[in-house]
Amino acid sequence: MKTLATHGATVRVGWASAYGSSFGAESRWAKAHPTGPGLTGLLTFLLATLSNIGGAAETSSIEITKFAFAPKEITVAPGTKVTWTNHDETPHTISAADRTFLSKAMDTDDRYEYTFASEGDFSYFCTLHPFMTGIVHVRK
Repeated sequence: MKTLATHGATVRVGWASAYGSSFGAESRWAKAHPTGPGLTGLLTFLLATLSNIGGAAETSSIEITKFAFAPKEITVAPGTKVTWTNHDETPHTISAADRTFLSKAMDTDDRYEYTFASEGDFSYFCTLHPFMTGIVHVRK
């Protein structure tokens, strides 16, 4: 049994037999749900717990300034979300050379995000200005 205090509520985490509630009487949740979490509550709890294993996903940023990507090359781990931000007054796009990802035209301060799930080298360019190129290396 573990006690957590967060957002003004104290909750004791744990499960009694037959999926009954083991939330403490001091819990706001327990007062609102006197019969316990039930199967839906159990599944929600398990999904939330499993989604947090390994911590938060990594992120990386690439800036678009003066018709260039900065940095031009980056290396990230699989599962990393890369965010491109356009700081130019001119629209730009992000397009993978193999077309695995493609952004819409991004105006000033627009952002485009893509999560790299697998290892590899991903070349990209701006379809409006093909001389603008970059590469994302994804390695474990």
